[in-house]
Amino acid sequence: MRINWLQYHWDLERLQEHGRATLPPYIFRKAQPDEGDVAQQVISSAFSLNSGFEDVAGFFLNGIKKGCEEAFAQDAPSCMVVQHGSRIVGISVVKADPETENQLVTGPVLFHEYRNRGIGSLLLFHSLDLLRDLGQQEAFGIIQDRSTAARFVYPKFGGQASAFPMPAPPPVKLVA
Repeated sequence: MRINWLQYHWDLERLQEHGRATLPPYIFRKAQPDEGDVAQQVISSAFSLNSGFEDVAGFFLNGIKKGCEEAFAQDAPSCMVVQHGSRIVGISVVKADPETENQLVTGPVLFHEYRNRGIGSLLLFHSLDLLRDLGQQEAFGIIQDRSTAARFVYPKFGGQASAFPMPAPPPVKLVA
């Protein structure tokens, strides 16, 4: 199966305050510098259970993990987290750089058992809001076209999609 990619675009100046910026009992907040390890755990868990990325997971996951490490190397990580009780159950690393093709480094990422509750949509909103607070006027996010997020999450808050020519991952070397 060939993977096709979409690049979503949001005009952050038109981002409206979302009617439900909270979703009790979940807390949406900026990440703390010492939460990088748990952010990496959420990323690893979420992508290891996503069968749509199995052919290219290693290639893309390395880039996502690197982006997460860069975010947490800053004094104030450019990352939103979702907390349920004392547990972080979701993250979204962003990159405030108008020149990059993907400001949503990880996109909204949740532990599998927290999906399909509206949490990912609100995490996207808070991520876009963080980018706006960081001075961005627009935001871009790249996602696999057949993913649940591409169909139900990214179109929210005015997201507009266009085809994105993602480079192919390097070939896998088979060792005999």
